[in-house]
Amino acid sequence: MNDDQQPVLAEDISNKTLPELARNISQISRVDTATGIVKAAFNAVPVFGGSIASLLDDFIPASREKRLREFAERVANDINTIQNLIDTDYVKSDEFAYLFTRVFQNVTRDYQQSKLNAYRNILVNSLKYNIDDSIKESYLKRVEDLTALHLDVLSCFHSDLRNQKILGDPRQYYGSFGDLGSTFRKLLPHLNGGHVESALFDLDTAGITSNVRNILNTMMTGHGALELEGRLTPYGREFVRFISQ
Repeated sequence: MNDDQQPVLAEDISNKTLPELARNISQISRVDTATGIVKAAFNAVPVFGGSIASLLDDFIPASREKRLREFAERVANDINTIQNLIDTDYVKSDEFAYLFTRVFQNVTRDYQQSKLNAYRNILVNSLKYNIDDSIKESYLKRVEDLTALHLDVLSCFHSDLRNQKILGDPRQYYGSFGDLGSTFRKLLPHLNGGHVESALFDLDTAGITSNVRNILNTMMTGHGALELEGRLTPYGREFVRFISQ
């Protein structure tokens, strides 16, 4: 870790609001040195020249700072709604400082909305749920390791209202038949079936879902809409709850 990326210590956060902390993180997480190296490398290529340097100057820092600001505002708004449930001693602890700093460092890197939503929910739920800090950290590590594709596929297993809006109430076509693969195609029409299958393999391997990849072509009632909920493992259900609203 570079000198400009030192973690915020518990004593540093005790008297700061979340937006103030967010501004600190945006300063801590600067990548000016790395950007300079990249600019120098592209400037050495005549066909790119100063155009790439201009993009790096104009877009990358601005987009990162905008993402951090919006993320901090959403986190602060979410926490305001549960402030009566929060243990103030925990907010001042080293454990929360570590989780907070690591989440905001991830936000400087990840731009996908599904990952940003998961990071925001992790911060808020760390204040809501009384679970061991090592488990919170393990859930954060899991989100860091998963891609936006994995999270999009995983959303099919717990977005009951969204699923019913897209697929209709399963009770309306109970007794009709479809396969689980067709359910994913309806829920995720923008994704290639092979990519979905690969993501499901990873989720099965991680112990989040149970044997989903092997039943994609299995015929079942309700076009598979009723089958998804039961395919999360006990660990998967707790993980999904923690990274969701």
